[in-house]
Amino acid sequence: MTLSAIVLSIVSIGVVVTMSLSLKLLRKHGSTPMAKGMALLLMVLAVVWLGYFVVLLFF
Repeated sequence: MTLSAIVLSIVSIGVVVTMSLSLKLLRKHGSTPMAKGMALLLMVLAVVWLGYFVVLLFF
């Protein structure tokens, strides 16, 4: 297994965990605007995290 494959698997696990955390947050405290903001922030973080590593792998 190459280093990039290991990094990609770690990143994908991180993204899945971040997404599920934000969804859980929305389900638990979905009515409050702060929870919506936090969930949105987590989603953006997951996407940025994934994009950063994709760029790293290909360049």
